[in-house]
Amino acid sequence: MKPDAQKWQGLTEVVSIGEVRPGHYSLRICAPEIARISRPGQFLHILCGTGTAPLLRRPISICRADPASGLLEVIFRVVGEGTALLSRARPGERIDVMGPLGSKFQLPEPGHARDAVIVGGGVGIPPLLFLAEILRKEHPGADVHVLLGGRSAEFILCDEAFRSIGCPPEIATDDGSLGHHGLVTDLLSLRLSRNTVGMVYTCGPTPMLKAVANLCGRAGTPCQASFEARMACGVGACLSCVIPTRGGYRRVCTEGPVFPADEIAWHDVQE
Repeated sequence: MKPDAQKWQGLTEVVSIGEVRPGHYSLRICAPEIARISRPGQFLHILCGTGTAPLLRRPISICRADPASGLLEVIFRVVGEGTALLSRARPGERIDVMGPLGSKFQLPEPGHARDAVIVGGGVGIPPLLFLAEILRKEHPGADVHVLLGGRSAEFILCDEAFRSIGCPPEIATDDGSLGHHGLVTDLLSLRLSRNTVGMVYTCGPTPMLKAVANLCGRAGTPCQASFEARMACGVGACLSCVIPTRGGYRRVCTEGPVFPADEIAWHDVQE
């Protein structure tokens, strides 16, 4: 899937920031130039501080983009120095953002809506909210089923937001603290066995992506997978985020993060 050539870089104003789950933060910024051209699956490359440490930007998927207001939302988990610094940003501050970057999910052509299943895990859930919103808006005749998974209830993100747009999620947790006691792929397996699905869209940890791709391959259902990867440059120059595909190594930051699942050489993908 080819990335869009358009991108913008500059200072943006923090509108709001808050903890939505333990260790997980929602950040809203005003960036009309980015909001106007963003599509589901794309990400922002955010400079978390004003000095030289941390030096590298952090890639964070777009959770929501509103062209009318110019607002963008991302949800991230604090996992190191950069995201910890970003979590301490305050409304009114200005942060350096580049985007939108990467490829986007491929949606049906107008008038050719297909029922879709969205499968998300952990911090791979927020970008799928953006996808669900666009699917509901641009393809109102299609059924959109949402399956969310996490280690426990506190890792299930955006569940209320999915409900608010008419996509109540089925939920699975490893410890049984919310919804089905087991893996989100258990829910997907059941749905694929009962229904004809036009497309599966997925984002989350690599083991989950592998399992989703395997289920879809066995069912003959097309699947698009969005990868999470560590990145340095974010523009395809450093090759730090490559993944193996049937056509050779591809860059997650520019040729991804969204790929047709059947193009990935899954046996060579490191978890």
